Amino acid sequence: MFQDPARLWDVPGYRNTGTVFFYDREVLKAEYLNQVAITRFQRMTNLRALIEDFDYTKFGLLKHPSDYLKSTLAWNGDSAHEQDSSIAALAMDILWHLVLHDRYTINFSYGDKELFWLAYELAHLPYFFSPWANTDAATPGNLEKHPDTICGGLAQWMPLPHEKSVLLHINGGYIFNPYEKHDIYSMQNASARTQELLASAPEYVSKQRTRSKALTKPEDKSNPDGYWPQECLFKRGSEAMRPQDVESIQRRIRAAVAIARLQQREIVIDAAKDP
Repeated sequence: MFQDPARLWDVPGYRNTGTVFFYDREVLKAEYLNQVAITRFQRMTNLRALIEDFDYTKFGLLKHPSDYLKSTLAWNGDSAHEQDSSIAALAMDILWHLVLHDRYTINFSYGDKELFWLAYELAHLPYFFSPWANTDAATPGNLEKHPDTICGGLAQWMPLPHEKSVLLHINGGYIFNPYEKHDIYSMQNASARTQELLASAPEYVSKQRTRSKALTKPEDKSNPDGYWPQECLFKRGSEAMRPQDVESIQRRIRAAVAIARLQQREIVIDAAKDP
């Protein structure tokens, strides 16, 4: 996290709707929201099936998909995902119904990510998405091999149209994790591990932009653009992170390794106390 999360309470979209949602990657695959199902003897995507079959009467509602929904990439068959489940304020009764019922009959969401905005959509309540598309934090080798295509941890910009290239957070615990494969005994040399993490820390992200259709189909061996994991933002460009954000990551890496050293020391002390 690069910003005080309390700043989100002052985002106009939050003040107007009580929500701030963030976009996931544009993934041109026929799965989740974009997977085709048979509903009422018709072929339609899971998102359209959910809107068609939702139990509106249980909540005193009518089926009335919003203009925003109809404009989304997922509704138009251009993405398997819409939301990155980062920050949310929720219509809890409909969210509860989605969690307990609809997600088991229609496989529309990878984990929890689509539940939040869809709860608001189905409740006919206003909601707010960041004006910016997601970005990715570069991993080692990206800039040398394909500087216009960044592959790495999902990241988000501060959701204000006038703030340019201001990162909010990176969803990438791997950047700071002192332990390999979450094995507490894997860190044998704290100094060496610190240097390893610092050398791998991102200094670039994909360029700030608004959401648009994916530029290639991921994970397709027949793709003339080549085989690209869906974590890659194909041909979206790259830009340097602000120096203060890079320094923030470096401080957190050093702090994480220091805490890990204390944790390992306490394990040794506790083991010595056992009879």
